[in-house]
Amino acid sequence: MKNNKIPSSRKRSITKAVTWRIIVFIDTLVISYLITKDLYFAGAIVGVKLFTGTFWYYVHERIWTNNKWLNEDTI
Repeated sequence: MKNNKIPSSRKRSITKAVTWRIIVFIDTLVISYLITKDLYFAGAIVGVKLFTGTFWYYVHERIWTNNKWLNEDTI
């Protein structure tokens, strides 16, 4: 059987983090607005979360990629 697994590069991890943040951006904006009824405040929440969330997603992705126990080949 061929191994068609895509290597887990840093570039791939960054791309996954950014695309995921776009989804979370929209979700957080809608929920924040529904709760606060204030688009400015909802935007401020999203702005902070955009940067912190992307950073922590990237760190999480790299830990999973570099940890042999957590690597999907060994699970």
